[in-house]
Amino acid sequence: MKHYSEFLFRHGRAIATCLISAGLFACLGLINITITSDTRVFFAQDNPHLIQLEAFERTYSQNNNVLFVIAARTGTMMTQQNLVALSTATQAAWRLPHSIRVDSLTNFPHMETVDDEFLIGDLVSDAGQLTDEDLLTITSVALEDPLLVNRLISRDLATTGININFQLPAGGSDAINEINAAALVLANTIEAENPNLEVHVTGNVVLMKAFSQAALRDIRYLLPLSLLVILMVLILTLRSLKETMVLAGLLAFTAAIATATTGWLGHPLNTATVVAPVIIMTLAMASCIHVITGIHRHMRGGTDQTASIKAALQENIKPIAMTSITTFIGFLSLNLADAPPFHDLGNLVIVGIAINFVFTFTLLPLVLQRITLKIRPGTNLINRTNLARTIRFNTWPILIVGSILIVITTLGISRLTLDDDFIRYFDESFSYRTASDFTEARLTGLNLIEFDLDSGTEDGIFDPGYQADVDSFTRWLRAREKVTSVTSIADYTTRLHKHLSESGEAAIPNDRTRIAQYYLLMDMGMPEGRSLSEVINTDQSASRVTAILRNATSGDIRHVNEAASQWLRTNAPQLETSGISINVLFSFLSINNIHSMINGTILSFVAISLVIMILLRSPALGALSLVANSIPALVGFGLWGLFVGTINLGASVLVAMTLGIVVDDTIHYLVAWREYRKTGTRTDETSAAALQTVGPAMIITTITLIAGFCVLSLSGFDVNRTLGTFTAIIIAVALAVDLLMLPAVLNLATGRRK
Repeated sequence: MKHYSEFLFRHGRAIATCLISAGLFACLGLINITITSDTRVFFAQDNPHLIQLEAFERTYSQNNNVLFVIAARTGTMMTQQNLVALSTATQAAWRLPHSIRVDSLTNFPHMETVDDEFLIGDLVSDAGQLTDEDLLTITSVALEDPLLVNRLISRDLATTGININFQLPAGGSDAINEINAAALVLANTIEAENPNLEVHVTGNVVLMKAFSQAALRDIRYLLPLSLLVILMVLILTLRSLKETMVLAGLLAFTAAIATATTGWLGHPLNTATVVAPVIIMTLAMASCIHVITGIHRHMRGGTDQTASIKAALQENIKPIAMTSITTFIGFLSLNLADAPPFHDLGNLVIVGIAINFVFTFTLLPLVLQRITLKIRPGTNLINRTNLARTIRFNTWPILIVGSILIVITTLGISRLTLDDDFIRYFDESFSYRTASDFTEARLTGLNLIEFDLDSGTEDGIFDPGYQADVDSFTRWLRAREKVTSVTSIADYTTRLHKHLSESGEAAIPNDRTRIAQYYLLMDMGMPEGRSLSEVINTDQSASRVTAILRNATSGDIRHVNEAASQWLRTNAPQLETSGISINVLFSFLSINNIHSMINGTILSFVAISLVIMILLRSPALGALSLVANSIPALVGFGLWGLFVGTINLGASVLVAMTLGIVVDDTIHYLVAWREYRKTGTRTDETSAAALQTVGPAMIITTITLIAGFCVLSLSGFDVNRTLGTFTAIIIAVALAVDLLMLPAVLNLATGRRK
């Protein structure tokens, strides 16, 4: 290292010029960065649920919808004035860009028989001419039809909906922005023209916009805030404006280069990867602080500035290399996660770690050499005669009390439940969240489960047995908790039979030919823009059953889906299938990620332990470090179980990710402890000397890491918020373990007693 530092300072100008030029060129990739609106980026192309969903959508249609939820501020929607407004809004909805279908109370296909003639027309054909008798008829039909109530009209008649489906082009981010902008204009127009109406806008297309909106917010607010936090931490700890500005500039440069790789590769940012720059700057600052505090320590000892820089590089090259490797391994394991955005997050941070390692031992010392560093009194964060001596003479009490606290807190893990609600991934600052809450409180649910019931034969849907099974399944679904609406062809069949049969009974006829004729008449009489193709496949061998769930979490969706599959398996085995939708995909996302990250976490443990054992040349220290760094994760999950209780997608990658982070301070301490042991320091002084050397940097870096991840906890996106808060807790626990329990264990292992 001595020869390297001499070479570095001898050719410093050329090295700095090359590195800065290469970095600036790499930053040009920032120009090409885009933010995706696609919610399906969280699922790999070979995800079996995604494959099933895409097959379902090829058979029927995609559910790319916007739902206008219109509520009467006073009274109900069943007035002439309100229905005129609803009819006008329905017609205007057809003019929204990329719209292919509009459903509302006014254009709902109403069946009736007049003078032995079967007619299908809009439920509200001329809202401006409605009489009181017409209003009573519309109300009666709306409340009796399962295709309307709790779907397009609330049971109290105060809230209604206009559901618009869209055909999105490939790579439809521009179309999504266009649709959302036009929908907002229409919603404002409806409210402006009708003061008695309140309008909220939700749906899948609005959800897609919310995902890109969340990513953009985190870039706009979290990045500047993280830089501000870094500046504050550095000023408070380094007490030097020049050093702070040097370090902050270097960290921002590192994060910019790493992030620019997504632009060069053509990978759009998403809600998970936008936090990568914050994580990169936080981790990069931790390693740089170890070098700077080392420089200050040597200068206080009387060494000149250049020699102090060389000495700090010499003593930190090994621990920083080890911590970079272990952090690299931790984030590399994210590539085993089930959700691709975590792959991208891990790989971006890995790039940032590599760049930071290079800059820490090139640009940082070169810049520090060219500015005048002031010799300041040492920090009192670690006092050799207090904390270190307390540990030395209270080894057993520390271990006993620490062990009791660990056991008590880890008991909270048993209270953890894996459940989340992707609709509520967004906080109340998002209009999508407030509109969705309003919708589920006043009108209908937003979580769907779709079932493709295949008869196995062409025209098989007309078989009375098939129709009866679908009808039974539909009735069973409607009785499930959380299910607020179910639609199926059984409802069409019973309505058709009621209007076309002599008995006038709403039932499934026991005549295949008659059922087929019913559907032929219905298809011929459907209003323009409406067809049966969205509920029946092309060869009429299968039909679609849609269940809408209200206020349902991921666990609720999985439960209903599994129970439905079991019901079909038991009562209609020929129709056995599992439900699918984007909501079903998200309901399995956290579970699938946890299962996939089990292997990733195990591999991280093994790889990191091998690295530590090899580089420290001590299997015992390697094993000890892993035990010490397993404790923070256990305690963190235990505390979360005690005070929160529910974990979501963000928690699925925490163990593997934080293991690579919290091991950093452990490595710095063990390296220092081992070096003092080699120099012949007395056994009872080794831990104290190691704490005196690296303790201040450990505390500063921990404060830095906590502050950086606390910035993530301010995100409006719940996954990032959980990731930031949870990681900050684990890092804080890790510091307590490294400062108290690890020295106590080493004291005990080396024979020191009170």
